Amino acid sequence: MKSYSDKDGYLPEDLVQTGLDHLKSAKLLFKAGGIEYLDSAGYLAHLGIELLLKAVILKLRGSFPGDHSIENLYRDVQALDPSFHVNDQYQGLLGLIDKNNLGLRYPNRNTPVPIAKGDWPVIEEIVMQITVQLPEPLNEVKDSSIASSKTSRKAIRNKSDLLS
Repeated sequence: MKSYSDKDGYLPEDLVQTGLDHLKSAKLLFKAGGIEYLDSAGYLAHLGIELLLKAVILKLRGSFPGDHSIENLYRDVQALDPSFHVNDQYQGLLGLIDKNNLGLRYPNRNTPVPIAKGDWPVIEEIVMQITVQLPEPLNEVKDSSIASSKTSRKAIRNKSDLLS
């Protein structure tokens, strides 16, 4: 499996920032509650958790795998830092979130994925357990909504920037 490092342009703090932003978006979509938002909410929640775990792996090992399974990534983090721990009651949900992610990305009528507005509090608890354990200085990543740039790129463009 391919791995990625800072030599490829990836920095742990950028992964944390982008992961937190995806999770903030997921929260808004879950709170909106309409069925049309829930697939995107679940997908973004998975992606946000995935990026947080990859940031920890990148910080501790110097590279992260191209794996998208948060269950596998969580095991990688634990191998690097055995003190990193999500409560037992939530560990089983990592696999469920993984399984649901595939079904949310590629809807399949033979294996429909249940998702509901009420899933957010459990996802948020998992995220809280991960974020409080982020290694220094990753736990100091700021809210990008107050910045004009994100991950060294301009986050706000003019219409003319898109057309040129």
